[in-house]
Amino acid sequence: MKSEQQTSIFITGVERSGASFISRIMYLSGAYIGDKNKMYENIEINKIILGILDKTEKALILPETRKLSIIPNFKDIILDALRKSQETPLKWLCKNTNISLLWSIFHEAFPNAKWIVVRRKTPYIINSCIKTGHMMLMKDQKTLSALGLKNEKEGWLWLIHQYEHRWVEMLKAGVNMKEIWPDKLENDDYSEVEEIVKWAGLDWDEEKIKKELQPIFLKHRRD
Repeated sequence: MKSEQQTSIFITGVERSGASFISRIMYLSGAYIGDKNKMYENIEINKIILGILDKTEKALILPETRKLSIIPNFKDIILDALRKSQETPLKWLCKNTNISLLWSIFHEAFPNAKWIVVRRKTPYIINSCIKTGHMMLMKDQKTLSALGLKNEKEGWLWLIHQYEHRWVEMLKAGVNMKEIWPDKLENDDYSEVEEIVKWAGLDWDEEKIKKELQPIFLKHRRD
């Protein structure tokens, strides 16, 4: 199989932005993920990413950790984690919020990949992070003090800005990327996600997607 025939799709965004939701749609549209968790992330690739972060001051939130060295054979490492057979699937995706922070490593290994950055309004993300029990990063006073911040709200706003800085860096570097705002889906507007799915080279089936997602929207509205 020739590498130019393959489509690599990277899905990222700030925590609580809806990246898992978009990953689910891509999966339903024919993108291969491999062994995945409930967040539609490849389990083995997640371990690799966390291993890199553990070596670079956790979530790369400190300025001195932003310049990363290229990892030898990183492309092979990722593909070995992805595939079950001897061949890499034609259309595969990797979803993880942290790949925004590691974008330069992934871009070096997969320069022709298509990147999808999932966006949501900043107040929504901050409120959701604060209300979500397992989101502990900015509940840690030591972290806030190290960053010169006063409270959790300031902490999440600061982190959102770190992601936004990375996306600007990606654009300047010529990364092939598009943004998507999932909130439109709740208003039964599938035009943007349809465009993204087709741009990624996947098969769009609106009836199938709506059938899968409408129960989620109904539950969200009841809650």
